[in-house]
Order: sequence, then C-alpha cells, then structure tokens
Amino acid sequence: MSMAEFQAQAHACLAGLLGAQSVYANRFVAAEKGGQETQLETQLGILRAVRDDVLNGRALETAHTLVAAEIFDDLFDQATHLKKAGYHVAAASLCGAALEAAMRDAAPRHNLSARATDDLSTLNQKYGAAGVYTIVRRKEVEVWAGVRNQADHGHVDQFTPEDVTAMLAGVRSFLPTLLG
Repeated sequence: MSMAEFQAQAHACLAGLLGAQSVYANRFVAAEKGGQETQLETQLGILRAVRDDVLNGRALETAHTLVAAEIFDDLFDQATHLKKAGYHVAAASLCGAALEAAMRDAAPRHNLSARATDDLSTLNQKYGAAGVYTIVRRKEVEVWAGVRNQADHGHVDQFTPEDVTAMLAGVRSFLPTLLG
C-alpha cells in the first residue's frame, strides 16, 4: 500500500466515523505537511488514539451523535418538503416528532432521564427544570409542542402554515445547540 493510499483510506475512515471536522481528522490532514517518516509516525499515533477512544466508548458517542444528527436533518428536510408542497399539517406533525425524538436522544448528554413514553411537553419540562435552556426557549418549545399537538389531532384551524414555517426554522436552529 502506498503512503497516498494509506492516507486516503485512513482519512476517509476518520471522517466517516468522527466527522470531517473532528479534531482527529483535522490533525491527520495537518500531519501530511511533515516529512514522510514524521507523517507516518504522527498519523499512526492519531489512529492509535482513535482506536483507544473507540475501545473505551468515547468515539462511539461522537459517532452516535453524527448519525442522530443526520437522521434528524433528514426528517426536517422531509418536513420542509411537505410544507413547501402544501402539506403544512403533516409537516408540523413530522417536525414535532423529530424534535421529540431528538430531545429524548440528547437527554443523557444533559444528565436527564427520558422514557420512551415522555411526550414533547414532558421532555421540555425536564430540560427546563434542569436549566439546560432559558425560560424563553422553554416557552418556544412549548409553542412547537402545541402546534404539533393541534396537527396530530386534526385541529387545523388552530394554527397556520406560517406557524409551521416558524416552527421548522426554530427547531432547525435549536437542534444543533441541543445535540452539540
């Protein structure tokens, strides 16, 4: 295997496992600026550190976070597409479900317990009580939960397409903070 093949495969593996902007991936690329012997020594050290993190469960949390973020991003893309196609009720329901799933998934990172039966309002109360976010954010999440609830129960006269547009934008900007 040539040095170029090794570097390409290792970098692709790091980017896939930990993200292209991870510290490990960035340092791996930066190490390419040294001499070939220094490059190899440094890059093997980086790969050993990643292996250690994987064996000790530290990298798996990062990989899980990346996968979860990708899934939630796909759900929001679907909700946005539904909204643009004129299906604002379905978009509100899907957006709310994605937010609920993301909050449930992120709970352990904020030292919170979340049950599979916890709804969006319950999760919001837990996050708010723990001080994970401000009272203003808590009220905003409660509005999103309300829009989702109205959509789920077919009360389409209780919210507007503009409410769903605001919900989609708000949730999309909120999730990186929550999941990060």
